[in-house]
Amino acid sequence: MTSVLSPLEKRLVALDKKTFYRWLRQGMPGSAFLRYAGGYIFWFLYAGRPYVGTRVAEIPWVMKRLKEHGAGKRTLLIVGDVLTKKLAGMGYGVDLVDMDAEASAGKNLRVQKLDIREAKLPAAGSDAAIAISTVEHIGVQDIEFPDGDRLAMGIIHRALKPGGLLLLTVPFGKAHVVKGFTRVYDRQSLLKILSEYFTVEEETYRVWNGIRWKRAPVAAVETAGFLRNDPEKYKGQNLGLAMVMAKNK
Repeated sequence: MTSVLSPLEKRLVALDKKTFYRWLRQGMPGSAFLRYAGGYIFWFLYAGRPYVGTRVAEIPWVMKRLKEHGAGKRTLLIVGDVLTKKLAGMGYGVDLVDMDAEASAGKNLRVQKLDIREAKLPAAGSDAAIAISTVEHIGVQDIEFPDGDRLAMGIIHRALKPGGLLLLTVPFGKAHVVKGFTRVYDRQSLLKILSEYFTVEEETYRVWNGIRWKRAPVAAVETAGFLRNDPEKYKGQNLGLAMVMAKNK
């Protein structure tokens, strides 16, 4: 696992239950509340914190970019049912494409429960597109069209207005395919599916360092693997994340 830890974080990760219980026996500085409740919370959040999925990093990143760069952009194409109801409730006109969508059509929301390669989308009909940890799955089980991710980017390109905004997140690390489940991208393979249709304006890379999804240089995140180094068993628990903002050509 890639280590991108501050000195303090390294000390926190090194803590274990034995240390925590020693604290309870010997006492911690401060009040009884700090000794017991505070000690437990400190251990749980830092020393004993489990792997936390990428949504905690992806959703704030997407919402911030949409707020900062989405002025006047009121129609959204969402590929993968994440943030759908929230954004429709905020007044955006949303077209959702997800073959396993949980959301139902309603005010400001149209739903197509299809693979995006089968969806019917109006040309240049959307101001912005959002795809949160979705594109990497498209076509990964498809023998006939193994480059489903590149095809999906072409469909998004045609559905966006010229200059339209794309907010994309994908698992990142050493480029490979987890058979039947997902792709993991390095920078070269990520730019390969983007460059034909989009101009990349921002790249943000994060790595799970045992405590949080920490921003890190691309070279450090490209060495990230999977939790416990077992991608077949721990599907989806990748340790690297790429978030890209781009404009439609």
